[in-house]
Amino acid sequence: MSLENLFPDTEKLIRCNVINRYKELSVRLIELSNFRLWEHLMTNRHESTIKDVKLCLWVNKKTFEDNESVYAHADDVEQVNRIVVELYDDKYGFSNMITRFVTATETEQIISILRSHISKDHYTSEDCDIQVHEGFSIIKEHQVKNRPMIIGLDF
Repeated sequence: MSLENLFPDTEKLIRCNVINRYKELSVRLIELSNFRLWEHLMTNRHESTIKDVKLCLWVNKKTFEDNESVYAHADDVEQVNRIVVELYDDKYGFSNMITRFVTATETEQIISILRSHISKDHYTSEDCDIQVHEGFSIIKEHQVKNRPMIIGLDF
């Protein structure tokens, strides 16, 4: 089953660097609506530091190609994929979808990590579907110097 029609062609994301407790650096792309909660969890539960927070717009590949002349004026364009994991629970009769945005170069690694959290019996059945939707993140570097970005409720 194609999940493409269930998701918007664009998504507002926060792109940031995460430094974990072992001082390892990684890039994360988090949906804008989830960022504050995710940031709270990462800093308070996982003892990570969040740096270089930037707002970006993710667009699927077709939308990007249809409007490439507009996006050409952006300061930073990066290939970013949306990974969608759909898990069907036969016992309760519903599906659960998990969505992650990752750089194109990390896609296979993240899929492998996501698979490791699914039982092999479930993963190899028809009850599990993993799809990758290609796209791009677009960052316009312009920022208002005197005001922080409004990205959700403050704690």
